[in-house]
Amino acid sequence: MKITREHYNFIKQEIAKIWSKEKHDCHIKFVTNEGKAKDIYKRVRWDWSYYANLTAFICDSIYTYANDQHLDTALKAIISELEEQQA
Repeated sequence: MKITREHYNFIKQEIAKIWSKEKHDCHIKFVTNEGKAKDIYKRVRWDWSYYANLTAFICDSIYTYANDQHLDTALKAIISELEEQQA
């Protein structure tokens, strides 16, 4: 993963402030019912970064050295960790 540990931890911390398994599952259902996303789980991961108000941080800090693919790998790991913590 190309995202630095410091940036990864910050993103995880910000998402964790608003994330819950219940909200996550409901959002998956919403995106599925909406029928617009080609990759539902990727859309949901990126939505969480938006809901956590990380857009400016990502643009200013992450995109200086990483791209969307690197960020998506980090978001996937973060959501997985949050799911494990609430299991």
